Amino acid sequence: MEEERANIAREIHDELGQIMAAVRMNVAWIQRECPDRKGIVEKSSEILELIDGTIRSMRRICTELRPDVLDHLGLGAAIQWQAEEFTRRSGIPCEVTAEDGIQVDSDRSIALFRIFQEALTNVMRHAGATKVEASLRHEGGKVILEISDNGKGITKEDISKPGSFGLLGMRERVYPWNGMVTIKGNPDRGTAIEAILTDE
Repeated sequence: MEEERANIAREIHDELGQIMAAVRMNVAWIQRECPDRKGIVEKSSEILELIDGTIRSMRRICTELRPDVLDHLGLGAAIQWQAEEFTRRSGIPCEVTAEDGIQVDSDRSIALFRIFQEALTNVMRHAGATKVEASLRHEGGKVILEISDNGKGITKEDISKPGSFGLLGMRERVYPWNGMVTIKGNPDRGTAIEAILTDE
């Protein structure tokens, strides 16, 4: 699944990126060659804005499919980046405390990063929260990721619903390493999620 995401991100970046760059160059050429044609200049400017917006969207999609920061700077930096993106999109502050020097292999990093993404998606869709806090730390040979919000609090019924694929997916992500995900909700006091993995 993650390898497929990475391949898709590369394809989008390489193939569509080249196409959009070529289209942009051609539209810019038309604009330069017809400076005295007001209608063409105005329309081509609109097209260039659409192209630039498409390129930004494409880069965002590639990053969400497989964030470069995860590969180059590590799990803590990737979680911080995702928190900032979440705050930018939702307006909900997300404070992250990440311990320095945490090193886990690529598969474990991806698993924890995806759990964090899913937790933030649930906050945005369901929690009614005004604040999120997250921490990443190393303790006794284990890496622990905690996410909590101050929203309405998930119920036991919601946790056990057959259709709660996001919550189920969190747990499935840590199974290969005998990891554990716990989810707790308190009415009107928020939801807390803890994911624990061994570091090797």
